[in-house]
Amino acid sequence: MSIKIAIVGAGNVASFFAKKFHAAGCTIVSITSKNLSHAQSLASEVQALASNNLYTIPSDIDYLFFAVSDDALKACVDQVPASNHFCWLHTSGSVSNAIFEEKTNRYGVFYPLQTFSKSVSLQQTKFPVLIEASSNDVQKSLENLATQIQLTTKYVNSENRKHIHLAAVFACNFSNHLFQIASEILKENQLPFDLLLPLIQETVAKLQVMDPAAAQTGPAIRNDQATLAAHVTLLKDHPQWEAIYSLLSAQIQATKA
Repeated sequence: MSIKIAIVGAGNVASFFAKKFHAAGCTIVSITSKNLSHAQSLASEVQALASNNLYTIPSDIDYLFFAVSDDALKACVDQVPASNHFCWLHTSGSVSNAIFEEKTNRYGVFYPLQTFSKSVSLQQTKFPVLIEASSNDVQKSLENLATQIQLTTKYVNSENRKHIHLAAVFACNFSNHLFQIASEILKENQLPFDLLLPLIQETVAKLQVMDPAAAQTGPAIRNDQATLAAHVTLLKDHPQWEAIYSLLSAQIQATKA
């Protein structure tokens, strides 16, 4: 019998799981989003019903996924009637699974440690799903659920998951913002961003075999004061970028000391 899944959310994470589970033969029963057009768009791709009403979540399902922003999660959970008929899950990296305690005795976390964009297919398709569960039975079911979409699981409690999520923000979100700044610096000088792609790719590839501290290069770690000063001068029209540059350079030098 096909696993039945209802999903709250229609963003990047919701889209990934909806399409992945659908492709694996699971039944996506419904997609619910406050923006009905977003729900309809995703639902049409996975043969599901679309809704913007959380009170109408069907009860004849196996799993209810909440793939929404952290700020919206509690309000969404509060709107769904309590039920032990299915397993309640959220995909957040920073919210405790205790958010479900007043709604059900079958709940957990199914947090994918990956970055998603609807418009781009994943290059790295093997990554862990960090799980947490209200019971051993739920834990086993989540492990089996991940197997359906050929992903591995790692059991991590809420406190440790918060620290992993924080580390992920530094490693992914902050680094991507620095790529954005680099892109704008080049754009201002009519230079293409793809000049940097081999450098970025090699930087990431080295982390497969080296600790980040050992892989650090550049003027800050070498204490090239003339170069550092010249870069600050080039950033004189962008004081926020200059502040980031100076702060990160000082931090790199402090790690060497």
